[in-house]
Amino acid sequence: MRHHSEFLMMGIVIFVILLFFESASAQYAIPRSVFGSGGASLSSSANKLVGTLGQPLIGTMSGTSNRHNAGFWYLQGYLLTSVEEKPVEELPREYQLVQNYPNPFNPSTTIRFSIPHREHVTLKIFDVLGREVATLVDTEMEAGGHTVVFDASNLSGGTYFYQLKAESVVRTQCMVFIK
Repeated sequence: MRHHSEFLMMGIVIFVILLFFESASAQYAIPRSVFGSGGASLSSSANKLVGTLGQPLIGTMSGTSNRHNAGFWYLQGYLLTSVEEKPVEELPREYQLVQNYPNPFNPSTTIRFSIPHREHVTLKIFDVLGREVATLVDTEMEAGGHTVVFDASNLSGGTYFYQLKAESVVRTQCMVFIK
């Protein structure tokens, strides 16, 4: 009995060693049919399950938005073939308030602005008499470009001004709301 368990243990050790040596070759995944009829495939309109020797333990499950590989048969090897350098998005060097788009607009428009460093920012809308009609931004913001959508559904048609304030900088632009 002891002799039989030693052979079994030695077989398992050899099997594991061969399994890891196999990863050095070009074969990175053992086919699902490695144990004869142990492999199976099950699919529906939303999911596909491919496995070996016990579906939930070993195999691949994939759906429309995910993919899950499980079990000890799946060995993934990565081979680096090239390096692509991505351009680093530069932070703006100055304050910028871009003309809204579309202009004239009905009932909403997009306002873009850039700030060079983290700071408290306000973006307000004023009518032609200088009365504040809306505050779009009044918070601390990170450096970079920002976009705000202004919905003027509750205002009457006419000319309005939008003003960006950050530290000691003030930028103002004009926009036309057609109702």
